[in-house]
Amino acid sequence: MTTGRAFLALAAVLLLASLYAKESAPQHLAIVIDRSVQDRRSLERSVRTAIQAVNRLTGKDTVSIVAYGDSAEVMLHATSATNRSVAAKVRGIRPHGMKALFAGMAMGAEELRRHSTTGQTMRVMVLAGTGKGTLIGPDTQEDIRTLVDSLRKENIGVSAPFGLLGSGAGSGGRPVFSIVRESGQKTDKPAEAGTTK
Repeated sequence: MTTGRAFLALAAVLLLASLYAKESAPQHLAIVIDRSVQDRRSLERSVRTAIQAVNRLTGKDTVSIVAYGDSAEVMLHATSATNRSVAAKVRGIRPHGMKALFAGMAMGAEELRRHSTTGQTMRVMVLAGTGKGTLIGPDTQEDIRTLVDSLRKENIGVSAPFGLLGSGAGSGGRPVFSIVRESGQKTDKPAEAGTTK
């Protein structure tokens, strides 16, 4: 492992530790993973980080898994963080397509809206690749910033353990950019039918 990769891995672990050390309320964490073909090497890192994140949760917490390539797909609907199938689902994610980042984030947020219970802290964790390849769908800095701002108004936090969402370029040569780190907040909405614990 190069020095740069080792630093990123350490930074991710430290951020995860700080996020969950501060949480006392039950959480619903939607983990959104970049599985694009162009960035397949980063997928292994994202899988490891996702499993580390889940292992830090408890039986009172909920987790959803979303992956994005050409489109976004819910790999695992909301379930208890201690469900043994979670790690298997994460490890089963395979490279596919390009980078529908916006769709992935939006789908992760929708999982939170549908399945979070009263008092839960809601958070979307984006595990993005290095930025190789082309973003599809809404792909400008303003598009993502607007989405993050709208989620914040819904008390949905967004975090990116690897900091940058990429160092490459989106469609049309526009740069991929940093995502803001926001704390999740509690929701006062009741759970909707279909929640799996």
